Parts: sequence; structure tokens; C-alpha cells
Amino acid sequence: MSRCAIEAHDLCKRFGNFVAVDRLSLCIPHGCVFGLLGPNGAGKSTTIKMLTTLAAPTSGSARVAGYDVSTEAVQVRRRIGYVPQQQSADPDLTGFENLLVFARLYGIIEQRRARIVEALELMDLADAKDRLVRHYSGGMVRRLEIAQSMLNDPDQIDNVLPCSPIIPGDRALQDEAPRSARRCGRCAWSDYHRDLVSFLDVRAEGTRSSAG
Repeated sequence: MSRCAIEAHDLCKRFGNFVAVDRLSLCIPHGCVFGLLGPNGAGKSTTIKMLTTLAAPTSGSARVAGYDVSTEAVQVRRRIGYVPQQQSADPDLTGFENLLVFARLYGIIEQRRARIVEALELMDLADAKDRLVRHYSGGMVRRLEIAQSMLNDPDQIDNVLPCSPIIPGDRALQDEAPRSARRCGRCAWSDYHRDLVSFLDVRAEGTRSSAG
């Protein structure tokens, strides 16, 4: 097994003449929380989109959980949990129903209910599982989406959360996802968990500046 949970070699993304990511190379080891920080326009979102198979690289290569993001996209998607910046939970379903939909999309059949209950309990949403999501607070919705990302028992959890104010209780629970991943020897990567990261990548103009 490669020592890298996520690796990239000379990864580039161009939009016409604009270079969003310029020859990015990195190796994110197993069992760490990795932070990707940088100013607006540094290429953070584009990098994450390429690593989650949502955007095709212009050149270079990347592998996630041992699979190539360009040629083995389906396998990559099966091995990661992804929390997008925009809300993905359906407000007209209950918390439990939202997780049930995602469990079906992941093809989870065995122990489906047990996994849903476990994810709800981890995010402290068990008591709200039968409530419509439209009646959840913003922090509860985020916690539900993190629960969704953990249903398929992923090797990597990608938390793309906005840097907006979060009440202490919700922040502590949201931080539990990357902590749990690290305890299980998995990798969590994010563009906001600055105080949790084991490795930090600071980006400027689509290139890597530092890590450590």
C-alpha cells in the first residue's frame, strides 16, 4: 500500500488561458488531518474538485485511496466522503430520510439502519432524526451532511466548510468527523479545520507554498 492516502504529481487545471492550479505535487499520508489554506483564487476549490473527480485535470495525475482520479473515478467516489460548501440535505425530508437516501445511493444494503443510527448518534442528531430538515438550525444541517459523508465508511473525508461563525457546541461536533477519521487511520482533508490539521498546505496562485 502506498504511504500516500492522496497524492498528486504536476497536477494542472487551466480554463482557457487562466491557470487555476499550476503543477501541484503533494503526498497526504494515511491517518492525518490535512488543511488546504490560501487566499481567494489560490486554486483550493479547483484542487478539491479534481481530487473528488468533479473536475478533470488539464494535465498531471492524482490518486486517491490508490485510484486514479481520471481513469478510476467511480472507485475514487466509493472510497471518499464529501461535504460540499453548498447545502446538500433535502429540507423536505427528515434527518433520517436524508441519510436513508444517501445510503441507497451508496448501495448500502447490509446494516443500513445501523449505519444511519451510528452516524446520527456521532453527530448528536438522534433526537432530531424524525424532524424535517427545514426546521434544523444551520449547525444541525452541517452536522447532518457530515453524517451523510460518513455512511459509506470512507477512507477519506473531504470537509469543504465555509469559514463562517459556528457556535462552540456545533463546532466541537463537526470537528469530531476528522478526529474520528484520524483515530481510525484514515485521512481527512479540509479547507477550514486549521486548528486540527497535522499537515498544512498554503497555496498561492495555484502552487504549493508550504506544508508541515
